[in-house]
Amino acid sequence: YIAVYLGSFNYYKAPDRIIDLAYETSKAKLPIKYFIYGEENIKKKINKNEVDSAFLMRNIKKLGLEKIVKIKGKTKNPKKVLLNTDILIRPSRRNDNWGRDIIEAMSTGKFIISTGNDNFFLTNKLNGIVVNSWNAVDLKNTIKGYINNIDKFNNIKLNAYNFALKNFNAKNNSKCAKKFFLDVFIS
Repeated sequence: YIAVYLGSFNYYKAPDRIIDLAYETSKAKLPIKYFIYGEENIKKKINKNEVDSAFLMRNIKKLGLEKIVKIKGKTKNPKKVLLNTDILIRPSRRNDNWGRDIIEAMSTGKFIISTGNDNFFLTNKLNGIVVNSWNAVDLKNTIKGYINNIDKFNNIKLNAYNFALKNFNAKNNSKCAKKFFLDVFIS
């Protein structure tokens, strides 16, 4: 399995949590490789506690994860990355389980793991895995359960894709927007 992170390298987006999860899944011998896509946060020069690529690399090396966790830098084509992956992980410390990465992952029918507290796009165990509190050990066990039950894994992916078809359709959304503006300005 290929798992990706798509986002900035900063404390709140939490790419460092990917390394913790990779450590746990490697101990459990789960067949997952992790690719961290992103770039340095501009605030890095101001905030000395910022998560950056050097911090990530040190932790990858310290835990001996060089073979299964790769820092890839910024990508110009996240859709291409997603088409070649199985899992998107959004480990945000802000518990924001929405955004471009979530929308694109749902639109390409990916298994999504995200922190969050609501059902804005993702509903836990229906079209993704939503955790209120990041715990790498618990998450490893959850992932293991889905990997060991490919039908459940694929059902989550199908539900994500179907949600995207219904809710992220440009033609339908433009009709709704047009109707809204006509109702507001003509009525």
